[in-house]
Amino acid sequence: MKKVISIIMLLFCLGTSAAMAQNAALQTDKVIGIKFPALSAESLTEQKVVLPQASAGKVTLIMIALKRDSIPQLDPWLKAYDEAFGRNKDFAFYKIPMMKSAFAKQISSMINGKMRKDNSKRLHDKIVTYYGPVEDYIKTLGIDDEEKAYVFILDKNGLIQWRSSGAADQNFIKDMINAATHLGG
Repeated sequence: MKKVISIIMLLFCLGTSAAMAQNAALQTDKVIGIKFPALSAESLTEQKVVLPQASAGKVTLIMIALKRDSIPQLDPWLKAYDEAFGRNKDFAFYKIPMMKSAFAKQISSMINGKMRKDNSKRLHDKIVTYYGPVEDYIKTLGIDDEEKAYVFILDKNGLIQWRSSGAADQNFIKDMINAATHLGG
């Protein structure tokens, strides 16, 4: 019986360690240190935004969702970052829903209208909806699961210095805040 309990405890610890290592592994992957790829789109205030140029000189959180169902995964990341840095002019953030279908582009005014309704007006200039091909972004940013949201911290020069994916938990949020604080220091 003791062996069974020991084996169960070992498996639990290994599973927990693997989950914790997953986010750490993202920090050592091939996208860390590369320039965020140029992205031109329109904000919910109907202003053209070109990234990473729009955030030059600022530590920036970029949040990307490729599927409608992954957009809610962005909100905890955004909330934590905004609470920590929202009033600091040296920090910025952009929430980017990416729509790759031609149909989505045709109904973009409806999609953007719904997003305006669903998000605080204060955030409208920071929500940038991209309509177009996504394959190059997926490849460059190392996105391997389109069902997950992806979050990136860029330094003041637009280089990716931190990344995570999926739903935020307290540990991942703490890592994000620490990374941004370190870069903004």
